Amino acid sequence: SVKNLAAKRRFSVRVEIELKNVAGQKLESTKDYVATLEPGATWQFKPLVLSKDAASARVIAITEDK
Repeated sequence: SVKNLAAKRRFSVRVEIELKNVAGQKLESTKDYVATLEPGATWQFKPLVLSKDAASARVIAITEDK
């Protein structure tokens, strides 16, 4: 999840996730997007995972369009 700790609204927030197999090898990266994240709000992102071999995930970036 991503929480907006700021006192202002965030726009066009993206989270990028890296997926790895059980051996720790990178399989793919995937993203999710929310148009608006209100102050104090928590976003339960759900990126699309196509790989059946994904064993772990790591957030590699959280960005906002300026």
